[in-house]
This record gives sequence, structure tokens and C-alpha cells, in this order.
Amino acid sequence: MGISHLNSADIKGILSKWLSTQNRSLTSDQHTLLMKSIEQCPLPLHAPLCFDEARRWRSYDLAGHTQLTSTIESAIPALFERIERQHGRLMVMHAFAFLTAARRGLTEGEMEDLLSLCDPVLNDVYQYWTPPLRRLPPLLWVRVKYELGDYLVTRSTDNAQLIYWYHRQFIETASARYLSIPELQLLSHATIAEYFLGVYSGKTLSCLITQF
Repeated sequence: MGISHLNSADIKGILSKWLSTQNRSLTSDQHTLLMKSIEQCPLPLHAPLCFDEARRWRSYDLAGHTQLTSTIESAIPALFERIERQHGRLMVMHAFAFLTAARRGLTEGEMEDLLSLCDPVLNDVYQYWTPPLRRLPPLLWVRVKYELGDYLVTRSTDNAQLIYWYHRQFIETASARYLSIPELQLLSHATIAEYFLGVYSGKTLSCLITQF
């Protein structure tokens, strides 16, 4: 069975519902731009990606600040780039690399542990002060996870709640963007393997990884 495409009536109805739910409104020009972008690639996954960007627009934003992608292949990297800008490139790229390399997903605690093993991430987070314990503040990953919203799913496995990518195109995009970097790919797989083998058991999760 092929993937269904949204027609113009579907798109209008969906956008109206989403805008109402978010208590948001767009100018006429912004609404037209959003409609056209989705119509260029009327797949169910592309519509929310476009809307997630458009709902951040303000009525007085100039045209240069209200640009959208016309394909899923460009929309997901644009989402990743925005999250990197907002929450720090080093932390986001390591987090997304760990998540993608894990394949079956990670719990919240496992993600925090893995990020806390990365000196480059901690050095970036603690540029201006030295904490009593060098560990990633949990709120930082929570904020990134919030930005991803429904693009992550939660799976129940062995009484654990694992998070992972919602759609294969997120896996493919994250793999191409992060795991294509040899050093980051090696670091991600090695750290995950050693973590689950218990190499760091009983040790303070800090300053153990210095590569990349």
C-alpha cells in the first residue's frame, strides 16, 4: 500500500485544527507560504515539520525569517540545525548520535549518563563555572527532548521506558548527519558498549572521554 498524499482540503483542515489547538494565528502571507510548502511535498510527515517551524513565526517577521523547506529530506536537517543553535551543537550532536547508535532506544537516565561521560559536552556546558559534580544537568536533555516532541516514541521493554526516533527518515538523517563523522561514530558505539558492559559501574561519570 502506498503512502497517502494530502490534498489541499486536507491540508487546510489540518492547519486550521493545529493553529486552533496551539492558539496561534498566521498572517495571510505566512499562511499561504505554509500551504505552498506542504503542497510541494504533501506527505503526512512533511506537514507537521513545516507547521512546527511556522508556529514560531511572529506577525512582524520579515520574509527572510519565514522560510520553509519543500521536502522531508531538507525539513529534518533544518529541524536538527535549529535545535543545535538553540541548545548547543556539541550536546545535541552527541545526544542524537547516542540515540541513533543505540538502535533499540535509551532511557532518560541512560541518555544523561552517556552525555555525562563526554568531556567535550561537559566542557561546553560548564564554560563559566565548575560544579561540585561534573554531570550533565538533566534539564538540558529534557529541553532537547521537548523540542523533538512527537518525533520521538517511547517503548516499554523489560519494565524500562525507552525513547527512540519515531520514523525511519529521522534515523537515516541522524545517521548521515552525525554517525557519518568517523570520530563521533566510534565514540558513540564504544561508549554505549562499555556503558552497558559495566565498565563505568561504580565510577563517577566524568572526564572519561576526551576524544572528538
